[in-house]
Amino acid sequence: MVVITLAENMFKHGDLLKEASPAEISIKLGQGKLIIETANLIKEVKDNSGLHSGLENIKKRLNYTYGNDAAFEYATGADHYFRVTLSIIIRKDNQL
Repeated sequence: MVVITLAENMFKHGDLLKEASPAEISIKLGQGKLIIETANLIKEVKDNSGLHSGLENIKKRLNYTYGNDAAFEYATGADHYFRVTLSIIIRKDNQL
């Protein structure tokens, strides 16, 4: 469900029409972690109302479900790309 929300945000807030600046979604599994990363060029924001509310809801849901086993970060870089990184520990070192 989180991937769907992140993809929806990319379409809603991203500038996806520039072929030279594609949006990206990466999903990796390894070393006991699931890592989901997204990146997209952002549209010029004229109205900040509600900005990041969906991302804050994701953060709350992850904390409720996974506690300290989940990390969720997002930021806009100097290149005007909005990046999200989500990592979830799915296996502790002492588990099979």
